[in-house]
Amino acid sequence: MSSYLPSLPLEEVRDHFAECVADVTAPEGEPLLVTVDGKPVAALISLEEYEKLLRCKYREEFHAIFDELDDVNQELVDK
Repeated sequence: MSSYLPSLPLEEVRDHFAECVADVTAPEGEPLLVTVDGKPVAALISLEEYEKLLRCKYREEFHAIFDELDDVNQELVDK
């Protein structure tokens, strides 16, 4: 994933934060990797992308809960 995303050193992001936010939130914007010593350490993403990630995370957790309930239910049926 990180190989094709644009990246900037933390110092540049700090110095040009408003521009970075504008780029990330533009209609065709994409996440921006923030690097320290050349290594990605964080990502700047739009609120829309963040909300998509949260929905995906919660959906996975929701499915895991129901899978666990199915297992417990099956154990009760098998008794």
